Amino acid sequence: MSSNQYYEEGVQALRKGELDIAKQWLEKAIEAYPEDVYAYNKLAFVYNEKNLFEEAVIVLKKAIGLKGGDLFSHYILGNTYMDQGDYAKAIIEFRKAVEIDEQDVYSWNSLALAYKLSRDFDMALECLDKAIFIDKQDIYNYNSKAIILFQGGHLEDAKFVIKQGLTISPENHLLLGNLGEILLSEGDFKKARGVFEDLIEKYPNKSIGYYSLGNLELEEEHLDNALVYYQKAESVDPQNWKVKAAIGSIYQERNDTDAALRVYEQAVTMLPNSSALLTDLALCQKTKGLILKGWGNLRKAIEIDPSYAYAQYSLGKLYLEQELYKKAKAQFSKALDLDPEDLYAYNGLGDTYYRQDRYREAILEYQNALRLLLDEHALYQKALCHRELGETKQTVECLNQIIEMVDEEEFEDSPWVEKAEILLERIDH
Repeated sequence: MSSNQYYEEGVQALRKGELDIAKQWLEKAIEAYPEDVYAYNKLAFVYNEKNLFEEAVIVLKKAIGLKGGDLFSHYILGNTYMDQGDYAKAIIEFRKAVEIDEQDVYSWNSLALAYKLSRDFDMALECLDKAIFIDKQDIYNYNSKAIILFQGGHLEDAKFVIKQGLTISPENHLLLGNLGEILLSEGDFKKARGVFEDLIEKYPNKSIGYYSLGNLELEEEHLDNALVYYQKAESVDPQNWKVKAAIGSIYQERNDTDAALRVYEQAVTMLPNSSALLTDLALCQKTKGLILKGWGNLRKAIEIDPSYAYAQYSLGKLYLEQELYKKAKAQFSKALDLDPEDLYAYNGLGDTYYRQDRYREAILEYQNALRLLLDEHALYQKALCHRELGETKQTVECLNQIIEMVDEEEFEDSPWVEKAEILLERIDH
């Protein structure tokens, strides 16, 4: 057989999903013709499908060494780096791809995604504008741009872009789904529900309508209804990690840690380089007493995305619970460097100092938290610090604030009111 025949056999096996067979044929194609760049590219694709990213990188670098100007080698290498969470290297490769062909929409799309994932939203929007200019009929570009604008809080701009896209494809489920999500974020639940129900009617075999209705029910605090819709979304799209994550969050809310752990493990298998999913999985593992596994996944989440403040905070919380106070303080401080308005990180620092009997320092951190929000935890812990320092007046003031801030309807069932009243009784005696 010739190298071309080996190559075609490899491509056919790849189309059938027979990855190991495809790998064998493509390796034979390369052996027969070592300068076959296309065979290298396809072999790298096989490695990516098998999550063998390092092997894919090696193969693609060989291809680029043979033909440095091959757009697809740079494009696939960029996607390989992106799958590894190395967005800086991905951007370099996609930049090389668009230098080779400025009209390649796919490279501009991927470059925009790499910038988005690295949180350079301005550059992501610039790349999408370029893609839209090249191909005004590509709905993906409008949808991607709308998502970035929506997530950045530019709701009117996002709606404008969606309307542009809908003039080209009035029934596009992605655009309609995002329009519904924007309406939901604006508090227009009635219109949002109408959009989502319409999506289910038009696209019963797609997950987006069910998933979005689940989000709406969750906003209205109807957990059972939300779970029903998420599970319907899962039934039509079992490989959707977002749906898995949403189901996991409901199980967490219900304190069904075993179920949440199982679902998050499935989601992480689908998207192994998601810092958010790894953090959620780690928190479930911690709840189950799997401390080392939780620690490992939090470390991995931070390694993938050091700017993810919640992972930094969660690792600090784990260290605090293990009485590793120096490490806890460092993690809470990192979280605050990333998000200076992180109430929970201030409370975490306060708790770290409180556990070490450093009450004055703890009080300062609880005050920082209270400057952001009148928070029961910060008030109660601050009261405990004042009590330890013998400052009865300040202790009583904090406890009374807790009692005053709780709504009358929730007064009887509030654990904070109960704790505050118990402490007040001890002071009186």
